[in-house]
Amino acid sequence: SVRVFGRGDLLVEGNASLVSFDFPVLTQLGGDLRVEDNLALTSFNLVALAEVFALEALENAALTSFELPALTTVTQGLRLYGTALTSVDFPVLSRVGGELVLLRNAALISAAFPALTEVGLQGEPNWRGDMWIGHNDALTSVELPALVRLGVKLKVERNLALTSLDLSELIEVTGNLEVKHNAALTSLKLPALTRTGSHLYLRLNHALTAFELPTLVEVGGQLWVTDHDALISFALPELNEVGGDLLFDNNISLTSFDISGLTMAPGLKVSRNQALHSFTAPALERVDRDLVVLENVGLASFEVPGLTAVRVLKVENNPALTSFEAPELATARNLWVVDNDALAQCLVVGLVAQIQAGEGIERDVMTEGNNDNCACEEIEGGLEAVCE
Repeated sequence: SVRVFGRGDLLVEGNASLVSFDFPVLTQLGGDLRVEDNLALTSFNLVALAEVFALEALENAALTSFELPALTTVTQGLRLYGTALTSVDFPVLSRVGGELVLLRNAALISAAFPALTEVGLQGEPNWRGDMWIGHNDALTSVELPALVRLGVKLKVERNLALTSLDLSELIEVTGNLEVKHNAALTSLKLPALTRTGSHLYLRLNHALTAFELPTLVEVGGQLWVTDHDALISFALPELNEVGGDLLFDNNISLTSFDISGLTMAPGLKVSRNQALHSFTAPALERVDRDLVVLENVGLASFEVPGLTAVRVLKVENNPALTSFEAPELATARNLWVVDNDALAQCLVVGLVAQIQAGEGIERDVMTEGNNDNCACEEIEGGLEAVCE
Protein backbone atom coordinates (compact mmCIF):
# COMPACT_ATOMS: atom_id res chain seq x y z
CA SER A 1 0.00 0.00 0.00
CA VAL A 2 0.97 3.63 -0.47
CA ARG A 3 -0.53 5.89 2.17
CA VAL A 4 -0.26 9.62 2.87
CA PHE A 5 -1.16 10.96 6.31
CA GLY A 6 -2.23 14.40 7.43
CA ARG A 7 1.12 15.64 8.74
CA GLY A 8 2.79 14.54 5.50
CA ASP A 9 3.86 10.94 6.10
CA LEU A 10 4.37 8.91 2.94
CA LEU A 11 4.42 5.18 3.65
CA VAL A 12 5.20 2.57 1.00
CA GLU A 13 5.01 -0.74 2.78
CA GLY A 14 4.02 -4.38 2.42
CA ASN A 15 3.70 -4.41 -1.38
CA ALA A 16 4.72 -7.88 -2.52
CA SER A 17 4.67 -7.07 -6.26
CA LEU A 18 5.80 -3.43 -6.36
CA VAL A 19 9.01 -3.12 -8.40
CA SER A 20 9.54 0.66 -8.44
CA PHE A 21 7.90 3.98 -7.74
CA ASP A 22 8.51 7.57 -8.78
CA PHE A 23 7.27 10.91 -7.43
CA PRO A 24 9.08 13.32 -9.75
CA VAL A 25 7.64 16.62 -8.49
CA LEU A 26 7.52 15.96 -4.73
CA THR A 27 9.81 18.53 -3.06
CA GLN A 28 9.02 18.36 0.65
CA LEU A 29 7.52 16.03 3.24
CA GLY A 30 6.56 17.36 6.65
CA GLY A 31 6.42 13.80 7.98
CA ASP A 32 8.13 10.46 7.40
CA LEU A 33 9.06 8.77 4.16
CA ARG A 34 9.04 5.08 5.03
CA VAL A 35 9.72 2.37 2.47
CA GLU A 36 9.38 -0.96 4.24
CA ASP A 37 8.91 -4.65 3.55
CA ASN A 38 8.38 -4.45 -0.21
CA LEU A 39 9.77 -7.80 -1.31
CA ALA A 40 10.09 -7.09 -5.05
CA LEU A 41 11.02 -3.40 -4.91
CA THR A 42 14.28 -2.77 -6.75
CA SER A 43 14.33 1.04 -7.05
CA PHE A 44 12.60 4.30 -6.29
CA ASN A 45 13.13 7.87 -7.45
CA LEU A 46 12.27 11.14 -5.74
CA VAL A 47 14.41 13.42 -7.82
CA ALA A 48 12.94 16.71 -6.55
CA LEU A 49 12.65 15.89 -2.84
CA ALA A 50 14.71 18.41 -0.86
CA GLU A 51 13.48 18.03 2.70
CA VAL A 52 11.89 15.27 4.76
CA PHE A 53 11.20 14.80 8.45
CA ALA A 54 12.51 11.21 8.54
CA LEU A 55 13.62 8.75 5.87
CA GLU A 56 13.58 4.99 6.35
CA ALA A 57 14.18 2.15 3.88
CA LEU A 58 13.78 -1.04 5.88
CA GLU A 59 13.72 -4.74 5.00
CA ASN A 60 13.42 -4.27 1.23
CA ALA A 61 15.44 -7.32 0.31
CA ALA A 62 15.59 -6.61 -3.44
CA LEU A 63 16.21 -2.85 -3.29
CA THR A 64 19.35 -2.13 -5.29
CA SER A 65 19.09 1.59 -6.04
CA PHE A 66 17.32 4.85 -5.33
CA GLU A 67 17.75 8.46 -6.36
CA LEU A 68 17.47 11.42 -4.00
CA PRO A 69 19.74 13.90 -5.80
CA ALA A 70 18.09 17.05 -4.36
CA LEU A 71 17.77 15.99 -0.71
CA THR A 72 19.47 18.54 1.55
CA THR A 73 17.82 18.06 4.95
CA VAL A 74 16.49 15.20 7.07
CA THR A 75 14.98 16.82 10.16
CA GLN A 76 15.12 13.68 12.30
CA GLY A 77 16.49 10.28 11.31
CA LEU A 78 17.80 8.51 8.20
CA ARG A 79 17.86 4.71 8.32
CA LEU A 80 18.81 2.18 5.64
CA TYR A 81 18.40 -1.34 6.99
CA GLY A 82 18.28 -4.77 5.38
CA THR A 83 18.45 -3.72 1.74
CA ALA A 84 20.26 -5.08 -1.33
CA LEU A 85 21.83 -1.71 -2.11
CA THR A 86 25.36 -1.82 -3.47
CA SER A 87 25.96 1.91 -3.12
CA VAL A 88 24.29 4.97 -1.64
CA ASP A 89 24.94 8.56 -2.59
CA PHE A 90 23.40 11.66 -1.06
CA PRO A 91 25.22 14.32 -3.10
CA VAL A 92 23.77 17.47 -1.46
CA LEU A 93 22.54 16.22 1.91
CA SER A 94 24.01 18.62 4.47
CA ARG A 95 22.14 17.94 7.70
CA VAL A 96 20.56 15.02 9.52
CA GLY A 97 18.97 16.28 12.73
CA GLY A 98 18.75 12.92 14.52
CA GLU A 99 20.15 9.47 13.86
CA LEU A 100 21.89 8.17 10.73
CA VAL A 101 21.93 4.39 10.43
CA LEU A 102 23.39 2.10 7.74
CA LEU A 103 22.83 -1.36 9.13
CA ARG A 104 22.84 -4.91 7.78
CA ASN A 105 22.98 -4.05 4.09
CA ALA A 106 24.83 -7.15 2.98
CA ALA A 107 25.68 -6.01 -0.56
CA LEU A 108 26.56 -2.40 0.23
CA ILE A 109 30.04 -1.55 -1.07
CA SER A 110 30.18 2.24 -0.77
CA ALA A 111 28.35 5.08 0.93
CA ALA A 112 28.91 8.73 0.05
CA PHE A 113 27.75 11.81 1.93
CA PRO A 114 29.97 14.48 0.33
CA ALA A 115 28.06 17.51 1.66
CA LEU A 116 27.03 16.26 5.11
CA THR A 117 28.32 18.59 7.84
CA GLU A 118 26.33 17.64 10.95
CA VAL A 119 24.36 14.78 12.43
CA GLY A 120 22.26 14.73 15.58
CA LEU A 121 22.44 18.40 16.51
CA GLN A 122 18.89 19.47 15.71
CA GLY A 123 16.59 16.53 16.38
CA GLU A 124 14.49 16.06 19.49
CA PRO A 125 16.68 14.47 22.20
CA ASN A 126 14.61 11.28 22.41
CA TRP A 127 14.94 10.81 18.63
CA ARG A 128 18.63 11.44 18.23
CA GLY A 129 19.83 7.85 18.48
CA ASP A 130 23.23 7.06 16.95
CA MET A 131 25.23 7.46 13.83
CA TRP A 132 25.64 3.75 13.30
CA ILE A 133 27.43 2.14 10.37
CA GLY A 134 27.43 -1.54 11.12
CA HIS A 135 27.17 -5.13 9.91
CA ASN A 136 27.55 -4.19 6.23
CA ASP A 137 29.70 -7.14 5.16
CA ALA A 138 30.77 -5.83 1.72
CA LEU A 139 31.28 -2.18 2.65
CA THR A 140 34.75 -0.96 1.65
CA SER A 141 34.41 2.82 1.85
CA VAL A 142 32.44 5.53 3.60
CA GLU A 143 32.85 9.09 2.39
CA LEU A 144 32.14 11.84 4.93
CA PRO A 145 34.60 14.53 3.83
CA ALA A 146 32.61 17.51 5.18
CA LEU A 147 31.36 16.11 8.50
CA VAL A 148 32.27 18.53 11.30
CA ARG A 149 30.09 17.77 14.33
CA LEU A 150 28.10 14.90 15.73
CA GLY A 151 25.47 15.39 18.40
CA VAL A 152 25.07 11.63 18.76
CA LYS A 153 27.18 8.54 19.32
CA LEU A 154 29.29 7.37 16.37
CA LYS A 155 29.58 3.61 15.97
CA VAL A 156 31.46 2.01 13.08
CA GLU A 157 31.46 -1.70 13.72
CA ARG A 158 31.52 -5.13 12.11
CA ASN A 159 32.01 -3.96 8.54
CA LEU A 160 34.22 -6.84 7.48
CA ALA A 161 35.57 -5.33 4.24
CA LEU A 162 36.00 -1.72 5.35
CA THR A 163 39.61 -0.69 4.73
CA SER A 164 39.60 3.02 5.56
CA LEU A 165 37.68 5.55 7.59
CA ASP A 166 38.49 9.19 6.84
CA LEU A 167 36.80 11.79 9.04
CA SER A 168 39.28 14.54 8.32
CA GLU A 169 36.99 17.48 9.20
CA LEU A 170 35.33 16.01 12.28
CA ILE A 171 35.95 18.26 15.30
CA GLU A 172 33.55 17.02 17.97
CA VAL A 173 31.48 13.99 18.91
CA THR A 174 28.99 14.69 21.70
CA GLY A 175 28.51 11.01 22.59
CA ASN A 176 30.69 7.92 22.29
CA LEU A 177 33.08 7.33 19.42
CA GLU A 178 33.41 3.61 18.75
CA VAL A 179 35.38 1.96 15.96
CA LYS A 180 35.48 -1.78 16.52
CA HIS A 181 35.38 -5.21 14.90
CA ASN A 182 36.34 -3.92 11.43
CA ALA A 183 38.67 -6.73 10.45
CA ALA A 184 40.13 -5.15 7.27
CA LEU A 185 40.51 -1.57 8.52
CA THR A 186 44.04 -0.30 7.82
CA SER A 187 43.52 3.47 7.89
CA LEU A 188 41.78 5.63 10.50
CA LYS A 189 41.99 9.40 10.07
CA LEU A 190 40.65 11.89 12.62
CA PRO A 191 43.19 14.73 12.34
CA ALA A 192 40.83 17.52 13.51
CA LEU A 193 39.04 15.78 16.38
CA THR A 194 39.33 17.79 19.61
CA ARG A 195 36.86 16.14 21.98
CA THR A 196 34.40 13.36 22.61
CA GLY A 197 31.64 13.97 25.12
CA SER A 198 31.72 10.39 26.31
CA HIS A 199 33.73 7.19 25.73
CA LEU A 200 36.28 6.54 22.99
CA TYR A 201 36.57 2.84 22.11
CA LEU A 202 38.97 1.50 19.46
CA ARG A 203 38.81 -2.28 19.59
CA LEU A 204 39.35 -5.40 17.50
CA ASN A 205 40.41 -3.73 14.27
CA HIS A 206 42.92 -6.43 13.49
CA ALA A 207 44.53 -4.97 10.34
CA LEU A 208 45.09 -1.48 11.76
CA THR A 209 48.81 -0.79 12.21
CA ALA A 210 48.83 2.81 13.46
CA PHE A 211 46.65 5.81 14.15
CA GLU A 212 47.09 9.36 15.42
CA LEU A 213 44.65 11.78 17.00
CA PRO A 214 46.92 14.83 16.95
CA THR A 215 44.41 17.43 18.19
CA LEU A 216 42.37 15.38 20.65
CA VAL A 217 42.33 17.23 23.99
CA GLU A 218 39.38 15.80 25.89
CA VAL A 219 37.61 12.46 26.23
CA GLY A 220 34.54 12.74 28.44
CA GLY A 221 34.51 9.08 29.46
CA GLN A 222 36.70 6.00 29.13
CA LEU A 223 39.40 5.62 26.49
CA TRP A 224 40.12 2.07 25.36
CA VAL A 225 42.61 0.85 22.76
CA THR A 226 42.35 -2.92 22.96
CA ASP A 227 42.60 -6.23 21.14
CA HIS A 228 44.44 -5.29 17.96
CA ASP A 229 46.70 -7.84 16.27
CA ALA A 230 48.72 -5.53 13.98
CA LEU A 231 48.71 -2.20 15.83
CA ILE A 232 52.31 -1.02 16.23
CA SER A 233 51.84 2.54 17.47
CA PHE A 234 49.31 5.20 18.32
CA ALA A 235 49.62 8.83 19.34
CA LEU A 236 47.43 11.06 21.51
CA PRO A 237 49.96 13.83 22.10
CA GLU A 238 47.57 16.62 23.14
CA LEU A 239 45.22 14.54 25.29
CA ASN A 240 44.93 16.32 28.61
CA GLU A 241 41.57 15.51 30.15
CA VAL A 242 39.89 12.10 30.48
CA GLY A 243 36.65 11.46 32.35
CA GLY A 244 37.12 7.70 32.72
CA ASP A 245 39.84 5.06 32.80
CA LEU A 246 42.41 4.59 30.06
CA LEU A 247 42.87 0.96 29.00
CA PHE A 248 45.60 -0.16 26.59
CA ASP A 249 45.20 -3.94 26.56
CA ASN A 250 46.05 -6.94 24.42
CA ASN A 251 47.60 -5.13 21.46
CA ILE A 252 50.09 -7.87 20.70
CA SER A 253 52.25 -5.92 18.19
CA LEU A 254 52.26 -2.57 20.00
CA THR A 255 55.74 -1.10 20.45
CA SER A 256 54.95 2.51 21.36
CA PHE A 257 52.22 4.95 22.30
CA ASP A 258 52.22 8.68 23.00
CA ILE A 259 50.21 10.18 25.88
CA SER A 260 52.75 12.92 26.52
CA GLY A 261 50.19 15.63 27.31
CA LEU A 262 48.17 13.69 29.87
CA THR A 263 48.31 15.27 33.34
CA MET A 264 45.55 13.46 35.23
CA ALA A 265 43.61 10.22 34.79
CA PRO A 266 40.94 8.48 36.84
CA GLY A 267 42.73 5.21 36.03
CA LEU A 268 45.39 3.88 33.67
CA LYS A 269 45.97 0.23 32.77
CA VAL A 270 48.67 -1.01 30.39
CA SER A 271 48.37 -4.76 30.04
CA ARG A 272 49.11 -7.74 27.81
CA ASN A 273 50.93 -5.78 25.12
CA GLN A 274 53.51 -8.41 24.24
CA ALA A 275 55.85 -6.34 22.05
CA LEU A 276 55.87 -3.20 24.19
CA HIS A 277 59.43 -2.53 25.42
CA SER A 278 58.97 0.79 27.23
CA PHE A 279 56.58 3.68 27.72
CA THR A 280 56.45 7.04 29.44
CA ALA A 281 53.77 9.40 30.69
CA PRO A 282 55.95 12.46 31.24
CA ALA A 283 53.25 14.94 32.31
CA LEU A 284 51.10 12.60 34.41
CA GLU A 285 50.76 13.99 37.94
CA ARG A 286 47.84 12.13 39.48
CA VAL A 287 45.89 8.89 39.03
CA ASP A 288 42.74 8.98 41.12
CA ARG A 289 42.11 5.25 41.06
CA ASP A 290 44.45 2.51 39.82
CA LEU A 291 47.67 2.62 37.83
CA VAL A 292 48.15 -0.94 36.59
CA VAL A 293 51.05 -2.34 34.54
CA LEU A 294 50.26 -6.01 34.03
CA GLU A 295 51.51 -8.96 31.99
CA ASN A 296 53.49 -7.08 29.35
CA VAL A 297 56.00 -9.83 28.58
CA GLY A 298 58.54 -7.66 26.74
CA LEU A 299 58.32 -4.55 28.89
CA ALA A 300 61.77 -3.57 30.20
CA SER A 301 61.03 -0.13 31.66
CA PHE A 302 58.47 2.61 32.10
CA GLU A 303 58.52 6.14 33.48
CA VAL A 304 56.00 8.33 35.26
CA PRO A 305 58.44 11.06 36.30
CA GLY A 306 55.88 13.61 37.49
CA LEU A 307 53.46 11.29 39.27
CA THR A 308 52.84 12.42 42.84
CA ALA A 309 49.69 10.53 43.90
CA VAL A 310 47.88 7.30 43.08
CA ARG A 311 45.25 5.28 44.88
CA VAL A 312 46.57 1.87 43.83
CA LEU A 313 49.88 1.15 42.13
CA LYS A 314 49.94 -2.38 40.72
CA VAL A 315 52.95 -3.63 38.76
CA GLU A 316 52.57 -7.36 38.26
CA ASN A 317 53.90 -10.20 36.18
CA ASN A 318 56.03 -8.25 33.72
CA PRO A 319 58.89 -10.79 33.39
CA ALA A 320 61.35 -8.56 31.48
CA LEU A 321 60.86 -5.43 33.60
CA THR A 322 64.16 -4.23 35.08
CA SER A 323 63.23 -0.70 36.15
CA PHE A 324 60.50 1.86 36.46
CA GLU A 325 60.77 5.44 37.57
CA ALA A 326 58.33 7.36 39.75
CA PRO A 327 60.69 9.74 41.56
CA GLU A 328 57.99 12.16 42.77
CA LEU A 329 55.47 9.60 44.00
CA ALA A 330 54.65 10.51 47.61
CA THR A 331 51.30 8.93 48.42
CA ALA A 332 49.32 5.76 47.68
CA ARG A 333 46.55 3.79 49.33
CA ASN A 334 47.82 0.38 48.16
CA LEU A 335 51.06 -0.69 46.50
CA TRP A 336 51.48 -4.07 44.85
CA VAL A 337 54.70 -4.75 42.95
CA VAL A 338 54.79 -8.51 42.56
CA ASP A 339 56.04 -11.34 40.33
CA ASN A 340 58.27 -9.27 38.06
CA ASP A 341 61.07 -11.79 37.56
CA ALA A 342 63.82 -9.38 36.48
CA LEU A 343 62.95 -6.39 38.66
CA ALA A 344 65.41 -5.84 41.49
CA GLN A 345 63.67 -6.18 44.83
CA CYS A 346 65.95 -3.54 46.29
CA LEU A 347 64.55 -0.99 43.81
CA VAL A 348 61.05 -1.86 44.97
CA VAL A 349 62.09 -1.48 48.62
CA GLY A 350 63.57 1.90 47.74
CA LEU A 351 60.29 3.02 46.16
CA VAL A 352 58.35 1.98 49.25
CA ALA A 353 60.76 3.94 51.44
CA GLN A 354 60.42 7.00 49.19
CA ILE A 355 56.62 6.99 49.48
CA GLN A 356 56.67 6.36 53.20
CA ALA A 357 58.97 9.34 53.59
CA GLY A 358 56.33 11.45 51.86
CA GLU A 359 52.65 11.18 52.76
CA GLY A 360 52.91 7.43 53.03
CA ILE A 361 51.08 4.26 52.00
CA GLU A 362 47.70 4.04 53.69
CA ARG A 363 46.95 0.33 53.49
CA ASP A 364 48.51 -2.72 51.81
CA VAL A 365 52.07 -3.17 50.62
CA MET A 366 52.91 -6.32 48.62
CA THR A 367 56.36 -6.73 47.09
CA GLU A 368 57.08 -10.42 46.66
CA GLY A 369 58.17 -12.43 43.63
CA ASN A 370 60.69 -9.93 42.28
CA ASN A 371 64.44 -10.47 41.79
CA ASP A 372 66.17 -10.89 45.16
CA ASN A 373 69.60 -11.52 43.61
CA CYS A 374 70.46 -7.84 43.22
CA ALA A 375 72.26 -5.13 45.14
CA CYS A 376 71.38 -1.45 44.94
CA GLU A 377 73.50 1.62 45.47
CA GLU A 378 72.69 5.30 45.30
CA ILE A 379 74.25 7.07 42.32
CA GLU A 380 73.62 10.77 41.70
CA GLY A 381 70.52 10.77 43.88
CA GLY A 382 68.93 7.65 42.46
CA LEU A 383 69.12 3.92 43.08
CA GLU A 384 70.80 1.63 40.59
CA ALA A 385 70.76 -2.15 40.77
CA VAL A 386 73.39 -4.74 39.92
CA CYS A 387 71.93 -8.23 39.62
CA GLU A 388 73.63 -11.63 39.50
